[in-house]
Amino acid sequence: MHGFPFTASFRAGFEKATVSFDSTQNPKLRVFSGHGKLTIPELHEHEDEGIRKLVGYYDELRYFVEQCLSKKPIEQCALEEGVKTTKLVLAEFDQSQSA
Repeated sequence: MHGFPFTASFRAGFEKATVSFDSTQNPKLRVFSGHGKLTIPELHEHEDEGIRKLVGYYDELRYFVEQCLSKKPIEQCALEEGVKTTKLVLAEFDQSQSA
């Protein structure tokens, strides 16, 4: 939607903690231990923080452009890894639909 800022959020559950991130909240990142303890990790702002707020995938785009301009191979998040991740997500979705 035009004029609506980029937002992102996730919640990941682990054996001994749950991590919650919400770009619209302050603090953005929270870690909850299994015992109910809340930890708020310190996040450092990047020199390009203003641009990052405008474009949600700034770091990924910057890396891609820099690699292309310097004629270096794409080593982070190669296409093959993206394909594997997509296949995994689709398999999980299919499994959840048949349950």
